[in-house]
Amino acid sequence: MGQTGDFESRQQGHLGKANHDCKRAAAKIAQILDAGMTPIFKVVETCDSEEDSLEAESRWIEHCTSRGITVWNRWREHREIQALHMKPKIQFDRIIGDGPFTLGPYQYDSRFELKSKLNAFLAKSSQGAIQLRIATEKLKLIWKLTRQAGEVSEFRIIKDASKHQLEAVLVSGSTVNFDYGAAIDRLP
Repeated sequence: MGQTGDFESRQQGHLGKANHDCKRAAAKIAQILDAGMTPIFKVVETCDSEEDSLEAESRWIEHCTSRGITVWNRWREHREIQALHMKPKIQFDRIIGDGPFTLGPYQYDSRFELKSKLNAFLAKSSQGAIQLRIATEKLKLIWKLTRQAGEVSEFRIIKDASKHQLEAVLVSGSTVNFDYGAAIDRLP
């Protein structure tokens, strides 16, 4: 991807600089020529000023790299655009949206809303077993829907100096730390 005021001269310049010992476009052009082919040079946009031309070049580099096309430009800014688009994509086993959802009979605008309400509740509650029936019911729904191990008899609030945590007390008598924020993120 490049810019020029003399298209034919620029094309001949690239063909004349084909070189396998180079890491950039010249090496790619040499590979194409070695395969008995000729690279195609194409005008994709015409601009009225150098400033517009520079902007167009960056825009076209972003356009190509966002579609997985390798561009051989040398400018640091252009390499940064390419690096951003060529980073490996993180694959999740499911897409977690943050739109409206239902938790049993309870409607929420988003998971963020549920987390915020739960955080506010925990912040104003005292340490120990959660007594509010509706809070326990919602936590049990989160526990069950995210396939946590064991059946819960109660949830306890554990506070330290900086934050509040939840502990699930299982019917078996054992206790388990419950990362409710991560569990809410995994809700179907």
